[in-house]
Amino acid sequence: MGSSPSSGFFHYRNVLIVLNVFYLIVALILIGAPAAAIASAKFTSVPIVAGVIASGVFLFLVAVLGLVGAAKHHQVALFFYMILLGIVFIILFAVSVAAVAVTSSQQQTLAAKAWNASSLKTQKEIQTLFNCCGFKKSDTSPNRKSCLDLKCCTSTVGALKSNSTEKPSNISTNSPTTPSHGAATIHPPQYCLSCPGCFDKLEKEIHKAFKVGGGVGLFFSFTELIGLILTIYYRNRKDPSANPNAFL
Repeated sequence: MGSSPSSGFFHYRNVLIVLNVFYLIVALILIGAPAAAIASAKFTSVPIVAGVIASGVFLFLVAVLGLVGAAKHHQVALFFYMILLGIVFIILFAVSVAAVAVTSSQQQTLAAKAWNASSLKTQKEIQTLFNCCGFKKSDTSPNRKSCLDLKCCTSTVGALKSNSTEKPSNISTNSPTTPSHGAATIHPPQYCLSCPGCFDKLEKEIHKAFKVGGGVGLFFSFTELIGLILTIYYRNRKDPSANPNAFL
């Protein structure tokens, strides 16, 4: 026994409502997660936190627009919802494909640009969180002075001081000192060359983040495509409870 036109109308409406409730939950997570990170003092970078929260707010507004349009079969709300959902789908799909297809060398280049563009405060937070120093271990920039309080720096320097048969003054603050007779090099504390670089330590995690992030983005983009197609069908259907002589 075939389904009636009215059952198809309510089917499309219910699916759209469920889909937009799902978007609302994701939006609330995007808004709440940065707040939790700030509260725990794990990460307080204002630009990154603001960007994630802004994305969550935008998705929240789009989801509310979709819920209103689906629940009331509001033609104007559904029209703008279709436009916004189509734009988000194109952007998210393009970014997700790029994230999945990016090579390891491109990942390092992008990570280096992001590191250089970040503030010293953000860099220190990353270094403290992951116990690493600088972008690469070969980096000997003056910014490595911010690594002095890291465990990987203080423990190694202390061990070098206690194990060295020479006076502590041999640990220079200006340039590396190489003891004679093939002894190991004692690096100046401000360089903390015993600490791994943050990219060296997080390279596998960054690679995984690109792939997982791209995969999740593709999943969300296809849910948006499904939502867009459902909205088009739903918008062009007649509401069984409305005046049959009213214009669709």
